[in-house]
Amino acid sequence: MGLKLINGLFYFEHTFDDIDNQALIDEIKYTKENPDRTDLDDSRPHPLDLNEEGMDMQHTFYEDVPLTNKSLVLLGDKVQGVCDSIFNMKQSVMCEEVWGHVIPPGEQTMVHNHGSNTPVGGSKNELGLSWVYYPHMPVKSGNLIFIASANQQRVMWEIESTPSTLYLFSRDILHFTPRNASEETRISVSGNCVLGSELMNVIRKDIGFKNNFWYFQGREGENIVDRDKDNGQKEK
Repeated sequence: MGLKLINGLFYFEHTFDDIDNQALIDEIKYTKENPDRTDLDDSRPHPLDLNEEGMDMQHTFYEDVPLTNKSLVLLGDKVQGVCDSIFNMKQSVMCEEVWGHVIPPGEQTMVHNHGSNTPVGGSKNELGLSWVYYPHMPVKSGNLIFIASANQQRVMWEIESTPSTLYLFSRDILHFTPRNASEETRISVSGNCVLGSELMNVIRKDIGFKNNFWYFQGREGENIVDRDKDNGQKEK
């Protein structure tokens, strides 16, 4: 558990021992086969709506499965609790999107990020974090791989993904999973969080990059988060 370095940026990992992983896996598999169930969260596009005009066929929405409202609250609360301990305040973040991710044998998750300007779901131009939780991790099913920059070159950083583990990272960092070479469908749960109002106020005034948030976001240059809404000038 704790912060791990990826070429100037960090991710955070935390292991849970009180989540019913098998129930979570069974729920996501059932929803994948029965997308018309009525107890699903609506923070992501519904599986039956993915053929609407303009939807990108390469988007991970096509591998995603909404969680039930009960599971969304469970995972959202767990993630918020971890973030509250990182930032030492209550309601430091709000989980605005949570979804299951289904990767059958022979398939993979393409390179993507969870950037804050996503056109469907999410809150534009709001700072936050992304995360993934693995309720299981079949052997050879594809580790999480981050793509970072070093000396103006891209570097791939493979994480030895483990069951019952949460990984928190920047919404902007590129990542993917290679082909699932196991004989089992790999299930994971991902989400996006935005900073709560109290933490956002701290970040706006944090000219010296002292807050733990900058481990995820990076601290190069000056803090440009804090802008006066009336005149567009950086506060002193």
